[in-house]
Amino acid sequence: MMLKVKKWGLYTLTSLCLIAIIVCVICDYAMTKTLTWSLIVILSLIAGWLVMAPCFIAKSKAIKKSLIVSSIILIPFLAGLSALLKLPLILSMGSCIAGLSIAAAWGIYGVLVKYQKRIFLALALSLLIAIPLVCGITHITAYFIKSFPMDIVSDLFHIITTLVLSGTCLMIDAIKLHRDTVRKAQTGL
Repeated sequence: MMLKVKKWGLYTLTSLCLIAIIVCVICDYAMTKTLTWSLIVILSLIAGWLVMAPCFIAKSKAIKKSLIVSSIILIPFLAGLSALLKLPLILSMGSCIAGLSIAAAWGIYGVLVKYQKRIFLALALSLLIAIPLVCGITHITAYFIKSFPMDIVSDLFHIITTLVLSGTCLMIDAIKLHRDTVRKAQTGL
């Protein structure tokens, strides 16, 4: 049954992407007598399809396979987007942010796999991984876009807020762990 659902999901995803591509190409050509903005849509839909396809094709570890595809195609996607828009900043700044984001995504994936039975601990650790990601994106953006101001107060606010959320998740995990330990001890008596 699940294989049938996955198969139909892939058919639906593929059909919707193809319909979107055809409609965009027709509209773009009808309006401009050439292909301009529709190329961006085509590139984005192909990248999106490649990222989503493992969820429907893979028999196991679909998210891991989808992350692998994302890790591989992200820089070529940014290069294509940069070439289409004739904006080198998309590739230079985008690849720095993409590298940082991919590393964070793999870190969060690893945490979720390792602590799948302790979701609040996994959430707390994932929030801690998000701190250098957010700060890194802010600093990378400030480096590449000189008019983008460095805002230490905003960084501190995000860090403190995320630490509070992470600490809350850790407390919930500790309470749940203690409660489970007490229940096991009581059933063992």
